[in-house]
Amino acid sequence: MAFKNFTLETDGDGIALVTWDIPGRSMNVLDEITIAELEAIVKQTSADNAIKGVVVTSGKEGSRASSSPPARRRFPAAPTCRCWKP
Repeated sequence: MAFKNFTLETDGDGIALVTWDIPGRSMNVLDEITIAELEAIVKQTSADNAIKGVVVTSGKEGSRASSSPPARRRFPAAPTCRCWKP
């Protein structure tokens, strides 16, 4: 599946590298498209038995991110989570 805001590459050891890089923006923004794509990436990588782990990184300089007002309303106090496959 092709994504607008992410690239997904898997190396020979089964580690998926997810790079978040919204085109045309100086920083990555957590918006409705990004949330939907992240959900699809989680489903895709979880269903693939060849993937042993996932690393998410930013394609932007620095590690700044923001959220759009609709995303803040949807997830007003989203907890930090760490996810891994058993």
